[in-house]
Amino acid sequence: MEQEKKGMEALSANSKMEDAPKRKAEKEAPRSKGVRKTFFTRGNLLTLGLSLFFTFLMIFTGVCVSVPGAGESSIVSVKNPLALLRQSLGLPSINAHLAGQMINLLVAVFISLFVFAVLVEYRRFALDGKKWYAKRNWLWYIPTLLVCLACSFGFGLLLQTPYTQENLVNALTFVGESLLVTLLVYLILAIFVASLLLLIVNFVRYSKPLSSLGDSLDDEPSNDDIAQGLGDKEGIVSSFAPIASSISQETSGEATLSASEAMGLANREIVFPGLCAIDSHYEGYAIENVPSDQIALPDLIARFRAFLAKKEKLYYDEDTLRFFLAGLSASHLEILEGLSGTGKSSLPRSFAKFVNGVAVFVPVQATWRDKTSLLGYFNDFSKTYRETDFLMNLYEASYNPDRIYLFVLDEMNISRVEYYFADFLSVLEYPEDQWKIRVMTFPNDFVPPAKLDKGFVAIPSSCYFVGTANQDDSTFSIADKVYDRAITIDFVNRSAPFVPEGSGEGIVLSASALKKLFSEAMEDPSLAFTSSDYQKFASLTDYVYDEFGIAFGNRILVQMDKMVPVFLACGGKKEAILDFFFSRKVLSKLEGRFEDNVKQGLEHILDMISSAYGEGSFPLSEAMAKRMMKRL
Repeated sequence: MEQEKKGMEALSANSKMEDAPKRKAEKEAPRSKGVRKTFFTRGNLLTLGLSLFFTFLMIFTGVCVSVPGAGESSIVSVKNPLALLRQSLGLPSINAHLAGQMINLLVAVFISLFVFAVLVEYRRFALDGKKWYAKRNWLWYIPTLLVCLACSFGFGLLLQTPYTQENLVNALTFVGESLLVTLLVYLILAIFVASLLLLIVNFVRYSKPLSSLGDSLDDEPSNDDIAQGLGDKEGIVSSFAPIASSISQETSGEATLSASEAMGLANREIVFPGLCAIDSHYEGYAIENVPSDQIALPDLIARFRAFLAKKEKLYYDEDTLRFFLAGLSASHLEILEGLSGTGKSSLPRSFAKFVNGVAVFVPVQATWRDKTSLLGYFNDFSKTYRETDFLMNLYEASYNPDRIYLFVLDEMNISRVEYYFADFLSVLEYPEDQWKIRVMTFPNDFVPPAKLDKGFVAIPSSCYFVGTANQDDSTFSIADKVYDRAITIDFVNRSAPFVPEGSGEGIVLSASALKKLFSEAMEDPSLAFTSSDYQKFASLTDYVYDEFGIAFGNRILVQMDKMVPVFLACGGKKEAILDFFFSRKVLSKLEGRFEDNVKQGLEHILDMISSAYGEGSFPLSEAMAKRMMKRL
């Protein structure tokens, strides 16, 4: 027992230490571009609506509890339920006259005005990053109350005719009675409505008491677990520091609870503190398109290259940048391969900075074996979900769907990609509206964070995943299923320094503006692949299939249809993009094969390339073929 007590104390201390940077980041974080903070939240509007209902009820109650004088007739029956309630409370009968009714009306109206004024002050403090309950803020609340009291009773008392002590006492007593009866009726109605809603909710759930614990998830992708990981964000950094920056990786269990375990969950702020902090930060925000700079694809490449050289002291050739940008149009997964120090990690990080996006840097660990290595896991001991930086940024991206997010998986092949990234590989094959990953299952009565729909976190189409892969003995080979789904760029060596031309300043480019540039290029008939282009290229792929059994599938053809026109629109040449596809999607699959016919086949391929496109037109393919022939 003593050990368990010490363990709980240590866990509590660690949680406080982990939450400290998050709370600091929330205070210091700038508001994300692309969203507009609305002044009133849904809760504020609900409060205002309830106050208006109270005002209406008080005015109506005043009419009902007033007793007509001699010779006067009542608007409502003198035995109405509200009058009977007043009698049952032992309150005296009072003829309020017109002046009393006016005071009652003014008090009722100014109650709503007071609530509105306090809400305005509260939201103003919240938007300025101030605590609403700070002592100095009461210098606004208290005067507001006094002004409302003075205006309501002051104006009402001026209406008294004649202005006598008896009339004043009667009027104030009448207002007090009306207010008391209104409060009682308001509470009775609130209890009745709450009970009715509770009954309806329980009746609806009675037929499916464990619906959220089962596997019936309509047509949602069945991704049952998720991953834990540590990461660091660079570029235009998001508002939230990693909650799980010190999580050990000895746990690799699935984030799935049994019914008995799930029933013991606490509230969502305890289970998901980081995600709930994001919900709170974005409460009241209205999603808007990010205003983007007007720029064409060739200018985008030129400015990005100048930005890299002037601001980052990084030098890339134009075709590499074209491959990178065009690759985003064909797939949401890119792999940058090459030796260490060739600028693989720097390229996506700098691109996010250049377009005013977000770069999330995730160093892959050698111990990653399953899907719980990226999105976190549920800790059975603490009954909390260990949130990773990857998960929190993916979650936050749902609030910023028009901002470009680049998730950089650094040294992604230090562990097997097809293991820990399996869910993403599958889901990214679906239509974009079905890009969802299961985080965990929830009990029936658990209210999850706002963006965890049925336990799934969405992958916005503005999110791109870029993996860097070193080519050495310490890494695993990447499976063909990963290569086929990704756009792979080979970084052979770093380009020589040069003096850039033009502006080296960054731009603002939204995800929607980037997709519009891609769509315009794909719809341009002058950039499209012709039938003769297909036939000429097919002669190469058909030979490789007949000779080595390596197929050029439909998935790759779809990628070509998207990437080729975008690459050409960026100012590239058709031979360069065909060379890229042939080397990365076809010839690369011959790596590691030592059959007798491989060398002869490669020689024949070089002859076919020279005959169809000309000598030196496919430098990437020729270099790869010669390198493999040398090994043979």
